[in-house]
Amino acid sequence: MVFNYNIHGLVTICSDRSLAIDNIELPDVFLVEDIEDPDIIIKIKEIDPKGFVSAERVGDKFRWDGETLYLNWGAPSIFNLSAAIKGLECDKTELTFSPFFWKFGNVSHIIGSSISIHLLKHNVTPVHAACISLNGQDILISGLSNMGKTSTILNLLSHFPNSKLYADDTVILGENIAYSFPREVGISPETDTGNIEMSSKSKFSKIFRDKVLKTPVISAFYNNRGSINLNQDIIGTSYPNQCYFLRDGPLGISELDSKEAAKLLFDSTQTLTHFRANSHHSVATYSYIMKSKMDLHEYEVERRSIVDNFFADVQCYEISSNKKGEFAQLIKDQLS
Repeated sequence: MVFNYNIHGLVTICSDRSLAIDNIELPDVFLVEDIEDPDIIIKIKEIDPKGFVSAERVGDKFRWDGETLYLNWGAPSIFNLSAAIKGLECDKTELTFSPFFWKFGNVSHIIGSSISIHLLKHNVTPVHAACISLNGQDILISGLSNMGKTSTILNLLSHFPNSKLYADDTVILGENIAYSFPREVGISPETDTGNIEMSSKSKFSKIFRDKVLKTPVISAFYNNRGSINLNQDIIGTSYPNQCYFLRDGPLGISELDSKEAAKLLFDSTQTLTHFRANSHHSVATYSYIMKSKMDLHEYEVERRSIVDNFFADVQCYEISSNKKGEFAQLIKDQLS
């Protein structure tokens, strides 16, 4: 089975396996029936070590044959923990993973880096933020992980009847536009869901996780963050004119300078390691080989420039509270 993804017409991907994998979690709404000439091709198949054993050695894990970088870890004759990257600096990229590497290697970081590099060719970049439309007014909400973005979003969705959720934690940002990335909403035991309508399955799952994670012995082996589907799978664009940054501290709200806001968003986005152009050492090695043809530092500069330009016409505020439930009320008061 082949999985074809079209991310807002910006990047197209053809993969042998679903990309609903850890960290990447490409939403199913991006699935399409067919793609004529994908930007990224992902194949899962055995990679014969004999095919690159004569290639030039690069470091202790890589070999280069002039157009493809091979990764080979462990005992290849037994496990074949291998991958190959080709054309990462070009318009068309091929990623090949052995079945064992797909299961145990850093697949999501290599794929995430590739997606980010291709997005930058369209002057857009993934950022760590939520995007929501409240009665027709688009806003961004950002902050470090576990700061309360999801609780704030769910509270606002339940308060405003004509609201849309474009993204919970990842937005594809351009210089004056935000593209939706509607993955399932991340939820932890501390998440306040407000009055938001959830499916019976999501309600049961949340109750189960909340109880399980209060048991120390069990919680040590259980992921402390799950997800719920709000059935708001939106493929669309928004034009936020306000942005709110959440942080711990005494209750209050204050305006932020656009340059400071850009720095906060960029720094917060650095926590999205899987969507950074340099998120895997294989990508750094590929860049090293390409020299001036592929400069990861320039990619980071470009990412920062996109964020800086976006905030040129956006009102920014910093909200502080020691209680996650208070963020939403401050935003409601600000919007009213």
